[in-house]
Amino acid sequence: MITRFFLLTALLLTFAFGANQSVADERVLPAAVLQKMGYRPFNSFPHYRGQRIVRSEPPNNLKWPVQFVDAARTIAQNYVNYQQYGLALPYYHKGCDLRSPAKSFVKAPVTGVLEGGYYSYSDNPDGSEVKHWIPWNGKPHDDLYFELAKTTTDGYRFELHHVDSMNLPKETIQALNKGNVVVQEGTVVGSVIPWPSDYDHIHYNILRQDGLVINPEAYTVSPPDHIAPKIHGVYGVRADGSVIELVNGGTVSGPLQYAVVATTETRDNSVYVQTPPFVGIQFNTRELFAWDFRKALIGPDNKWPDIRQVFVSKLRTPSGKVLSTTGQYGKGLFLMRLNVPPARGPFVIAVSDTAGNTTKFSGVMQ
Repeated sequence: MITRFFLLTALLLTFAFGANQSVADERVLPAAVLQKMGYRPFNSFPHYRGQRIVRSEPPNNLKWPVQFVDAARTIAQNYVNYQQYGLALPYYHKGCDLRSPAKSFVKAPVTGVLEGGYYSYSDNPDGSEVKHWIPWNGKPHDDLYFELAKTTTDGYRFELHHVDSMNLPKETIQALNKGNVVVQEGTVVGSVIPWPSDYDHIHYNILRQDGLVINPEAYTVSPPDHIAPKIHGVYGVRADGSVIELVNGGTVSGPLQYAVVATTETRDNSVYVQTPPFVGIQFNTRELFAWDFRKALIGPDNKWPDIRQVFVSKLRTPSGKVLSTTGQYGKGLFLMRLNVPPARGPFVIAVSDTAGNTTKFSGVMQ
């Protein structure tokens, strides 16, 4: 069913650009290529005219749009996960991969205006992306990258990627053809498309009207998680680029330009490794620096968190071992960068998940 459009597109793009994102979770290609394919830059909130008040946070305890079945069909990659495929620049995953059996039902997570279309992205060096769009025109075609979205009156867009556009319920087709139709929470709006590499899933984004990327796990009833993130190593980088390995409970001869925390996160009864959404360092004199993405993808300066400042792509340890940030499909390691405040004395590095489980690493800066 998916072979005609997808395989032809993937083959042509692979010859032109190498092994690229066209066969991964999200399609990321140069804007010029997407334009030739018929895509145009997309305004995610066409139903808003600046007349509605945006709530500061979405509602809590939402239901997931798919049914989780077992340790492999649950939340796979989370929204902070570092991604890089082929020629694409590194970018944040920006949503949760919800593993669910192919052809299983996809339900509306909220009540809102239903919209559909085919999407792709072009990338920016800071890890942000520009979305491109071909709106639904009543003629579905074979494409892994089809989206159904719900826009709500309080200023949020809930996006469901990888819905099977060739097998939509008649009610969904009628709503898309009519336009501006409000669909109720819990309504079956589609099904999970069969994925070529046995990774059947829905990629689930939540966006605020001003573009803020929201953590779906923070506002949804999540599967149990009693496992704290792991700290696999902490390294200090000096101004001259030299690297030292820190010892838990040990003394560090400062100053350090920044620290690198090698870390991973997982949850109960899950086979997937993810990026912890919180990592921070604090001295007992209260100097603090942290990346806190537990609710939204935003930096301590209330701006977009440049991915080059959050993650270190590679690090050579003092022993000569090279560590890399790799987060493809629930495997790998994440090297998270922490700016070290110009302080002395005891400090604690903490790594936390959305559920509140925390692992700590302590030391003394001389």
